[in-house]
Amino acid sequence: MSRSPDRIGPRYWVLRVSYNTTNLIKHLKKHHPDEHAAYCKATASATDGLHQQTLRDSLKRKDLLPQDSERFRKITELIVECIAEDDQPISLVENSGFCRLINYLEPRYGMPSRHYIAEKGIPALHTKVREQVQRHLKEATSIALTTDLWSSGVAPMSLLSLTADWIDSSFTLHNVVLHASELCGSHTSMRIRNAIEEMLAKWDIDNDKVHVVMRDNAANMKKAFADMGVQSLGCFAHTLQLVVIQDLLAQRSIIDAVANARKLVGHFKHSPKAYSILEDIQVVIIIIIISSSSSSSSSTMLSF
Repeated sequence: MSRSPDRIGPRYWVLRVSYNTTNLIKHLKKHHPDEHAAYCKATASATDGLHQQTLRDSLKRKDLLPQDSERFRKITELIVECIAEDDQPISLVENSGFCRLINYLEPRYGMPSRHYIAEKGIPALHTKVREQVQRHLKEATSIALTTDLWSSGVAPMSLLSLTADWIDSSFTLHNVVLHASELCGSHTSMRIRNAIEEMLAKWDIDNDKVHVVMRDNAANMKKAFADMGVQSLGCFAHTLQLVVIQDLLAQRSIIDAVANARKLVGHFKHSPKAYSILEDIQVVIIIIIISSSSSSSSSTMLSF
């Protein structure tokens, strides 16, 4: 801070005050070296990365692909498809290794932000895929559906799925998951019927076009499709599962054997020492088996 008095008359003065940090920094450097070092460190970290672009960087930035160019759009579409098909997180576009790879393949490509991918890239891909699936469904003459109702293992909610299968004019089999939606409230046949009819309406699928619906053997599922007037069949795998659970596991000997097996597995799973000993025994057994097989093969060859 500096003060400079200015005289405006024979008896009156105006005191002008100006503020700057130069004198304060000099004072810290001279009388408080520790505080001055801390200040310099904080200033360096705050201004890290804030530097004037070089001429090369400026020219390189001008050479970036325009966002409305065909190559930029195609690369962005492929990145979005990679995230969707490979079940990658949207933050992939912020990973340093992935950015280096793209920069090496196409230095002129400016990586879009994760917000762009989430708000524009993925919705655009969803619209594109939906239109393609809608076109194939419209061309199909008959469609088989598969549905299931289950409780989520990671959230307190129930999900109702719907999958479509059909064969086109060139006898190519198609399989598409149309829906996996939450089913709120009681799982009555009326709620299931309304949910399925709403799903079919979104894809413009008439009941007459449905060849058969594969479902589980629950009574609410049977009644839902019976009320819709659509042919349905129980899943063979689900029927087999019910047979195993209700009949096979009802026997006392099977229950005891399963319980003992679980205890045995749990013992080795929770004891690193026991697991290490088991691995050593398995190695010895494998060596014995291999040696016995080799001896038997040699004896067989000598007999001939």
